[in-house]
Amino acid sequence: MPLPQQLAVSGFPAPSAPEAERPWNKNAPMEDPAFMEECRGWNVNEIVFQASNWKTFSPMMRDDFTLFDEYTYTPLPPHVKGGAFPFPITTRYFVDDGRCKKAHLELWKAFTTEKLSFTCDEFDGNHLFFYDVPARAKYMEDLVKKLPPAFQ
Repeated sequence: MPLPQQLAVSGFPAPSAPEAERPWNKNAPMEDPAFMEECRGWNVNEIVFQASNWKTFSPMMRDDFTLFDEYTYTPLPPHVKGGAFPFPITTRYFVDDGRCKKAHLELWKAFTTEKLSFTCDEFDGNHLFFYDVPARAKYMEDLVKKLPPAFQ
């Protein structure tokens, strides 16, 4: 199976981020009010917190948060030459993201052998920028420009 031509990552730290430096609090011990505040830190829309919506979204969000709460980093296997992938990685962080900052995204550079093509760009918007149509459009335009030429 062919490898990807490029990896694009937005608003999330590399898997190697030490647990103490991960930009979230573990959700398992949190009561609902504290968990709601944790979600707000990720720019979750206030409509989610209305009682009728919270009953639906809370279990899904807890499951989602549990994935990163319980994640344990495993280094790349030895057959991945040089301990990094042989394709470029481009990352993006967002001005109004209350959690993921440039330093979190820069950690992805260790995962590519293509160090000179690695980018870590700042964009307008928050963690859930995709719901902001102008921010999403600018992001997608930039993403397409940075695709390998055969895919533009």
